[in-house]
Amino acid sequence: MDPITHGLAGAVIARAGFSKSLDRWGPITGILAALSPDSDFILRIFGEEIFLRYHRGITHSFLLLPIFSLFCVIIFQRLFKLKQFYHVYLLCFLSILSHIILDLMTSFGTMAFSPFTDKRMAWDIIFIVDPYFTGILLIPFILSYSFKKYQRGMGILSLVVLIPYTSLCIYNHSHSVSLANRIAEEKGINPELVAALPQPLSPFKWVLLIDSGDNLYQSFIDIDSYKEGRHDSKNMIWKKWPDSIWVEKARRLPGVEFYMWFARFPVGMVKDLADGNHLVEFIDLRFDIMQGRIPFTYRVEFNQDGAIIKERFTTINSFLDDNGRR
Repeated sequence: MDPITHGLAGAVIARAGFSKSLDRWGPITGILAALSPDSDFILRIFGEEIFLRYHRGITHSFLLLPIFSLFCVIIFQRLFKLKQFYHVYLLCFLSILSHIILDLMTSFGTMAFSPFTDKRMAWDIIFIVDPYFTGILLIPFILSYSFKKYQRGMGILSLVVLIPYTSLCIYNHSHSVSLANRIAEEKGINPELVAALPQPLSPFKWVLLIDSGDNLYQSFIDIDSYKEGRHDSKNMIWKKWPDSIWVEKARRLPGVEFYMWFARFPVGMVKDLADGNHLVEFIDLRFDIMQGRIPFTYRVEFNQDGAIIKERFTTINSFLDDNGRR
């Protein structure tokens, strides 16, 4: 999830359980501890591939959670002169745990059992930036400064209200996956993989993805419309791998092999350029949200003789029109 939500989660946990023991240092400690797993963002200075390979890795691991919590305690006790080891450790533990769980709820993928496995887990429940989820944490936290007598109660209220909202998202996700399976059955598709990914600004908007092996079927839906019998979804069929020697050549490159590890719903595209060069791009439909812009696009350009001219990550896709479609 986004840093604001992570930080708020740590602050609210501090309000709910540590208002008396840690007083004003509780929210500060909770915020910093909750943000600490994303310290791996520093890896971005070494390039996009290094960042994607290790981001949400060991700092987001359930297995290393006790160690990172202890590391945070040592730092915070020295910075803030805190003496209550048990309470500080428990707050750091819960705040970092909240970060891991919130990231697992999104579609990006989290290596929650690193370093023993690099498998990325994603529950696909909540979009990475969810104003409703954030608001449930933010509003009571702000009010707690005006009603200091009820600070602990405000923190508990936030956490309690998150339960029905998260349950709604879980239900909608399950319902969307069922819709995707039903669509696959109606089309006579024997899917290798089916998923429903949350979309921005509404827990009722989802994108259904069905991988048939050769093609990817993509449907943007509104659950309420389906319940009312209006199937006004936007549908696309993507051929995963065009019949092209340039796509096959690109897929053998180490950079593209890494991209295939990272991507969940990869699609390859090829274009012959006016100067005789050949452009191959790989996208992950998991990130097909903004029109004409798909984050984590991988681009390879060959010259006429097959030598690589360029090979890099980009966010601008050369194959999409102004409506975000091919």
